[in-house]
Amino acid sequence: MIEWIVWIILFFTMAGCVLVVRYWISLMREKDSYHRDELIDFPSILLREANALSPDGISGFLAAAGGVGLAMLLTLLGGLLSPDTGPEPDWTASQMPNYFFQSALSVLIFHLAWPSFRTIAEDSFAPSFLRTFLEQEDAFFWGMSVALAAFNLTAWGVEHRISFFFVLINGLLLLVYAGYRLNLSREREPESGPYRDFDDDDPREDDFSSSESRSSKDEVEF
Repeated sequence: MIEWIVWIILFFTMAGCVLVVRYWISLMREKDSYHRDELIDFPSILLREANALSPDGISGFLAAAGGVGLAMLLTLLGGLLSPDTGPEPDWTASQMPNYFFQSALSVLIFHLAWPSFRTIAEDSFAPSFLRTFLEQEDAFFWGMSVALAAFNLTAWGVEHRISFFFVLINGLLLLVYAGYRLNLSREREPESGPYRDFDDDDPREDDFSSSESRSSKDEVEF
């Protein structure tokens, strides 16, 4: 039970970190100077970045949940195929099935197969909700990658059975890929931009330009 509690905490922590770091990188690429609120207004940043996963409704969030669900199934399948080596959950054991099903290789396999899934759905006249789901691959792979990274760290952090170097390298690959997918989702969003809520025509701009002294305190330049 403790493993699942730790996994939930790690999942939301990693998901938030991916959202914020992707926003910071995009912000620094597109602007030379920015206000303090643009960097540390975490509720707004998280909400804006999360909404980019599903700009057309809840379909993206459902796809992300589907990716998380698939990560759970793969993790449990790896545990099912692993020999019972002790009282700890089988999916935390240092066994080859766990290394395979919890690795970035699993994500790569689905990444390569996804276009075929979409083609099959179109050729077989699949229901519209299934075709819509398959069109939300960015959200799906974002959820899957973050969930697997959280499972990796949970297995190592709670039971200390799985290799730390595997967790480190594999986790970084998964989180970088999750950020890449989130970035693709942001690029497809109309009028997307990491700081569009802080544009010059934003009424809140007056709060930062009311006086020269206040602007110098609130603005960070690089």
